[in-house]
Amino acid sequence: MFAFSFSKPRLQASLAIPTLLFLMAAAPVTPPPTTQMVPHLMAGQWQVSQSMNMGPDADQIQTRTACYSDANLQTDAMAPFKPEPPPGREAVKCQTQNVVIEGDWIRFETRCAMPFGTMVTSWQGNFADEDFMVVGRAQFLRRIIETKVSGKRLGACPK
Repeated sequence: MFAFSFSKPRLQASLAIPTLLFLMAAAPVTPPPTTQMVPHLMAGQWQVSQSMNMGPDADQIQTRTACYSDANLQTDAMAPFKPEPPPGREAVKCQTQNVVIEGDWIRFETRCAMPFGTMVTSWQGNFADEDFMVVGRAQFLRRIIETKVSGKRLGACPK
């Protein structure tokens, strides 16, 4: 005879948990309903301005004009939102991640490799087909850096 035995109700109860776990693991994972994953901006020529405040003694303002084709925006829909590196820092490489879009509101992070470490900037703002404005905030080397990037579509790209 066995040193232990199972009654039918006890055996059924002991199989219920593994069966439930198996069914949960086998169920298809459906992501929660979300809105678009990339912002929709119209292709064309854009004027993009950025101001960087690195404390009371250092404001930098830059304005540039850039042409974004449909192909450019499909390859990198976040390109217009990314600030240009400060003068002399063109080699800085940044990655965009954690993009969240809800209607016309956007939130994302950039991670930039800097000479003394990685700078993580948290961005948020609004966008429409023909304009946008985002504000980024980072702390790097004991300084708070606030950057504002705004853009407006000027029209079609010049030929």
